[in-house]
Amino acid sequence: MPTYVHLLQEHEPPVFEPSVLDALRAKLNAEVALSVGPTVAPEAEILVSGSPKPEHLTGPRLRAVIVPFTGIAPNVRAALLEFPHLTLHNSRWPAIPTAEGALTLLMAATKFVLPADRAFRQHDWRMRYAPSPSILLHGKTVLILGFGAIGKLVGQMCHALGMNVLAVRRSAAPLALPFPAEVFSINQLRQVLPRASILIVTLPLTDETKGLIGAEELNLLAKPAFLVNVGRGAVIEEAALYHALKDGALTAAGLDVWYNYPTDKASQAHTQPSQFPFHELENVVMSQHRIDLVREHDARLVEELAAMLNTAARGEPLPNVVNVQAGY
Repeated sequence: MPTYVHLLQEHEPPVFEPSVLDALRAKLNAEVALSVGPTVAPEAEILVSGSPKPEHLTGPRLRAVIVPFTGIAPNVRAALLEFPHLTLHNSRWPAIPTAEGALTLLMAATKFVLPADRAFRQHDWRMRYAPSPSILLHGKTVLILGFGAIGKLVGQMCHALGMNVLAVRRSAAPLALPFPAEVFSINQLRQVLPRASILIVTLPLTDETKGLIGAEELNLLAKPAFLVNVGRGAVIEEAALYHALKDGALTAAGLDVWYNYPTDKASQAHTQPSQFPFHELENVVMSQHRIDLVREHDARLVEELAAMLNTAARGEPLPNVVNVQAGY
């Protein structure tokens, strides 16, 4: 008995290009019957879609939805809440490039790579002979806010650099980790912030995490304070972040996630990511929410998605379950 899977493709350009679909089909077991198109097949048991709407979730045989990304958008969570019999699953492999990207932003911000690069392109050597604003990461304490797949990888990388790792997650229940870390519950956040001079945010955006970090929390960090955000922009209050960077409460930051995004192809060429002029600040490394986009993306996604669907076809539970109520 085949397992019927529908991959929803509504827009141009498609999320899955023809070559990617061919690679996916080549890795699927014979028991997986895959259909593709803008209308969900009535026999579909599993739906693959990055942004399913309520009308896509009404199929009589549908039992699971796979979002082929790490983050679950608020509109997707809202849609799934209307269908509590459906399970939600996501892609976990992007945790690796996202963690690598977090370390890239951390290095660039704490070593002031971009100001040095800009100056040297004008043949200006003065930073070489002035007191350095850079810090030594070895021996510093980092607090990772959000300790899921991405946060754990970031923690492992920070430990490899000789940093002391603190982490905050929903629960402080003991974890089996391949590196030493102190783990705290979200209720202990303000108590832990003064112990760290570096804050790395990997949290998704939910009702509970929106605006979790404001001016008071940023001021609690040990000085000099640095911040990296690879979670979602609105986890940190927009005005508080800008003014902390402008006024010196934060020495520098690396930001991959934002508050305002392009709404169509034309606006991709010129959309300010915030109502505040972060681009005027010398102490910010700015990235267009792209640190998880690597050349290997399609191949790794195909491998993970095929493994998930083949697992379902064997009658085993689908992995990568998302708690719809919590949003991650």
